[in-house]
Amino acid sequence: MSPHLLLGWRLVRAGGWTRALSVAIGALVATVFAMVALAIPTAVYPPDAGILDIWQANVTAALLFALAPAAVLLVTTTRISSAIRDRRLESLRLIGLSRGGATTVAATESGTLAGAGAVAGSVMFVALGPVADRIVAAGPAWFAAPLHLDTVVLLAAVLGVVAVSAAIGAAPMMRSHSPLQGRSPATRRRPTRWRLAVPGVATAMLGTLVVRGEAIIAAQPDAGITLLVGGAVLAAVGVAVATPVLADWSTALLVRSGSVPAVLAGRGIQAEPLATTRIVAGLAVALLLVLGGNAVLLAFESTPQYRSALQALTTGPQSIRLHPEDPRTTPLLSLDDVAAIQGSLDGVPGVEQVFPSYDVEAVGCDPMDGCFTRPFVGTCDQLAAVMAVTGCVDGQAGYIGAANVPDDWGSLPERGASDRLELRFAGVPPVSVPLGPDLTQDWAATEERWVYPAGHDYVIPPDVAAQAGAGALFVTVIAEGGTEVRDRVAAALPSLAQPEEYWNDSEVAAVGRVRLVIYTLSSMAIGTALLGLALTAFDHARERRRTVARQVAAGVPPRTLYAGQVLQVFTPLLAAVALSTALGWLLVRAWSAASGWPALTDGSTLALAATVTIVGGALVALLTIPAVRTRLTPELLRRE
Repeated sequence: MSPHLLLGWRLVRAGGWTRALSVAIGALVATVFAMVALAIPTAVYPPDAGILDIWQANVTAALLFALAPAAVLLVTTTRISSAIRDRRLESLRLIGLSRGGATTVAATESGTLAGAGAVAGSVMFVALGPVADRIVAAGPAWFAAPLHLDTVVLLAAVLGVVAVSAAIGAAPMMRSHSPLQGRSPATRRRPTRWRLAVPGVATAMLGTLVVRGEAIIAAQPDAGITLLVGGAVLAAVGVAVATPVLADWSTALLVRSGSVPAVLAGRGIQAEPLATTRIVAGLAVALLLVLGGNAVLLAFESTPQYRSALQALTTGPQSIRLHPEDPRTTPLLSLDDVAAIQGSLDGVPGVEQVFPSYDVEAVGCDPMDGCFTRPFVGTCDQLAAVMAVTGCVDGQAGYIGAANVPDDWGSLPERGASDRLELRFAGVPPVSVPLGPDLTQDWAATEERWVYPAGHDYVIPPDVAAQAGAGALFVTVIAEGGTEVRDRVAAALPSLAQPEEYWNDSEVAAVGRVRLVIYTLSSMAIGTALLGLALTAFDHARERRRTVARQVAAGVPPRTLYAGQVLQVFTPLLAAVALSTALGWLLVRAWSAASGWPALTDGSTLALAATVTIVGGALVALLTIPAVRTRLTPELLRRE
């Protein structure tokens, strides 16, 4: 065996069980997440199902973005207990080991531990794949094919995780120039400012979409998607790699403050800026993902079709269409049929209006020429049930104009010059109706009640249809009471009519699936962040025991140590949250510009998410306090 590989294996044994388990767990989680992200697109959209590749690409992009917390966890766990490890490697260089040899030893140590975790993760994925298939098949039935990966892909995922972990473990040796300086625990290891290039590139990519997103998507959709996905991934990575630089800059304020706890915190961050900020990196990335996911979910929940469907299924008004029982034999409902339906629904709780709706159009108005008419046949009370309108007179036909129309709505049908309207009901000769005074629909008031404005541009008295002998295409029921009133209407109907199949259920279910995906990805991000937080907080407390013991021996009061420890965690947390919130806001704006959706994550949402993260980080800082006050022992005062 090569001496370098042998030294790497001995370094694995010298690192202890804490580091070994932490690196293995990080690699296991990263491997499972990577394999799930690679397997789900083909399970949901199999290649032989005729689904467009863009759908697979969209799902893959979303899942790969969700892998950011797993990547941060892998970076974090690989560097756990790294201070003593790095000094041991520098000691080997002092006794003659080359920098290349030390790099090989470091990569071997990290890669060995990560390899064990990655292999365990691949076994877990293969074992749990059939279980996931059965669970999904019994429930939401999302998968059209088994959750499976080819052996080559499995091997590539394992090797990829091992390679990343080995590279992270070897990075300090590759950057080391002086083993004597690296061996000293008093050496200030300042993070390079080049780390800011990652969020800088992310800002440039996302900012380009904010400024020119609509034009880029129209001209080059692939370029727009690349900017959005690439900027999002770099933003997530940038939060993790740039936070140490911001925290290092903030230590100048702490050191100059003159407060003993602040000075202790500042010097602690300066001594190990990467180790300190590693605790909060996962939380910051999770915050970024939650902000982005919340914006996507709010966009789906803000669509008019979803809002309309939701209010129809809950307590808002809804329109229920009743069609003939057998449209093939009875395409239209007679007036007697309509009367029978109205009689059956009299007294049904929640039912407000019941009236026939006709297949009727204006004569001489050709949709191919851009002419559209949608007359409403009914009384003024029935018209008031579907729109907020003024100027209606029972027994008189009239043109319905509009007020309070949004500026971006476009053109509306105009009233013709004639004082009569020629109508054609289905199955009967045309009729001519005199027009009375114009009516006015208040669009804003109608949208407030119905979400959508009513599309009717003329009102026609019901006597006109009756005298023409026209049959109704369907019967409209205006009701309130959600699914309960819908069930009551269906139960009260005579056999000659049946309710139309409701699209409201499918619309709400579709948004529910989006919500489930967003919540699942957010839970994955938060769960991974909490796992990394637990591992790094425990490791940080262990690594600081000797430092705290020396401070206790020097007579530093416990209260001062407590305050300094909290500040040492809280300072990088504030830097991480500030950077994550700013990049999250930019990501939401870029997504809005690229997709054409409104930017729905406002200041209150950003403030709430940032506040929750800060409170969570503060609790973490408080959890590290028990490790501050340590009983003095000769072992703690010993220096390796």
